[in-house]
Amino acid sequence: MHEMPSDRRAGPIGRGVRAVLGVLFLWALYRFLVYRAEIVHPGDLALYFWALIGTHSHALGSLIPPLRATRRRWGILGGAVAGAVILDLLHNGHWWGMFLPALLYGLAIGAQGILGIELLLTAWLGHAGCESTVWYNLRHRREAPRIDPCPLFDPLDLWERARRARKDR
Repeated sequence: MHEMPSDRRAGPIGRGVRAVLGVLFLWALYRFLVYRAEIVHPGDLALYFWALIGTHSHALGSLIPPLRATRRRWGILGGAVAGAVILDLLHNGHWWGMFLPALLYGLAIGAQGILGIELLLTAWLGHAGCESTVWYNLRHRREAPRIDPCPLFDPLDLWERARRARKDR
């Protein structure tokens, strides 16, 4: 196993924030599972957001290597949604029938669960940067960890690194 240099590790605050966010995503997953009837309806924007954006960026992008190309991911998601809408139109005569809600709900559940697990694993392992690289880093433990940029955590990681450097002087 390759040891990560301390300047590439997330500090205790960054790890704590990642762990808290991971728990919040898993709590949201629990809420989605328990309160399905209140969530799955045509006007719930949270369902659409988690289903498409969360699945696009985390589930497909980090777990399935051939889908790392953004165009391919959007094509697959767009095709699945279009197919579900067409099936609903043919089966129910309306775009919101049985297939589209089931697809969106399944994608939302997957995205929240994967993101929650990624955040908790990243906090536990202490990796800086984007949490979506945790799967790659777990598969390639003998190599130096891949640290990808993350607009949410990079400022916190840089601040903690600078704070640690000032303290070490």
